[in-house]
Amino acid sequence: MTPLGTVGLLDRFGGYGVGVLGDVLELAATSSTRWSTLRASVTQFCDADGQQRAIEKNQPPFAPKRSTPPGDPLRRSSESKQRITVARFWASGLDRIRVEEAGTDDSAEVTLTVRNPTRRWTQGPSGEVLLDDLSGPFGSAPDMSGWSLLLDPGRLLEGADLEVLSPGEVAGRATLRVRVRPKGPAGMPAFGRQGPALFIGRLGDESVVELDAETGLVLHLESLIDGDVFRSFTVSNVEIDAPLESALFDEGPPDGAPIRSTHQMAEPIESVAAKVPFTLFAPTGSPCNGFVRPSKDGAEPVVHVLKLPSPGAFRPGQVLAFIQLIESSSTDALADPTDWDTADVDGSAIRVWQPEGGGEVHVRLERQGTHIWLRGPNELDRAYDVVRSLVAVTPG
Repeated sequence: MTPLGTVGLLDRFGGYGVGVLGDVLELAATSSTRWSTLRASVTQFCDADGQQRAIEKNQPPFAPKRSTPPGDPLRRSSESKQRITVARFWASGLDRIRVEEAGTDDSAEVTLTVRNPTRRWTQGPSGEVLLDDLSGPFGSAPDMSGWSLLLDPGRLLEGADLEVLSPGEVAGRATLRVRVRPKGPAGMPAFGRQGPALFIGRLGDESVVELDAETGLVLHLESLIDGDVFRSFTVSNVEIDAPLESALFDEGPPDGAPIRSTHQMAEPIESVAAKVPFTLFAPTGSPCNGFVRPSKDGAEPVVHVLKLPSPGAFRPGQVLAFIQLIESSSTDALADPTDWDTADVDGSAIRVWQPEGGGEVHVRLERQGTHIWLRGPNELDRAYDVVRSLVAVTPG
């Protein structure tokens, strides 16, 4: 008899319920009833270039088309191109999680994530805490890290086409293996019962997922783009149903740490301008918001300025687009325009890059000692109009 919790999942997968695929779906749907606690190690691999290709390749047709120009910090930083991290991972059910993640290099940088039923917070190497108040009126922001999906295979697999592979073994435990491919029109992400089941770029062209044959927990996940693995999780040192101290999940952010709410990512640009030691610039017209990325190891702060399109400007079939300016008194966090084209706007030299065949325009310029990276417009004329409209922001 099919467990009640499996029925909806089987329906979402198109009604498959026979043979090994049926076993996989039942295991995924009932996983949360098969274990109470987990203690493990997790090795994560991420290729930033491949991740970016997956994001760009799988953009939905109605969204702004993002692109990665030559000189993008993701591409020029060899440290960020391919990174392996090792994490200590604890979970008590789906709503109490702790992750202590560190790189495999010689740095002592650690990223700590703690989740319980009322809040989720993450503190990275910069010291800033990103806080998600789960008890608030807005609910939880999506977990873009993917850690929660290792515990909830039903969310990971739903809304996708599945192909059963030969059984496997991870960390000495038997696994059921499936190949997962995005379902639906190219570039259109699947949406599950709890919002997007897969964050942007997770699946790429396809993923291979290995579920623990006893509990359904995800013990291995690797995602490919154009045949190359760009992200993977591999679980080891697995201990299931061992006693765990509640203090692991009840710890709060460190006293004095700067905190940014996931529901208040930006504030009026005039407020942001008062927080940085350089002049900010913003396009005239509709109001702009922004936020400051905290500096690290004495580096100059970086400000992201965002301008959403005016509602009255939308036309049928128009791609929703927004303008983003990344500004700093240093060029370290901005795209290097050395290989971009040179252009002239009203007597001022700028650097410009646009993908072959059209798409997002990138512009680099300098005003009053502030370095500016403009991205977002999809036409050169529109980008030049934005450059012409830039004015200094009065702090307030």
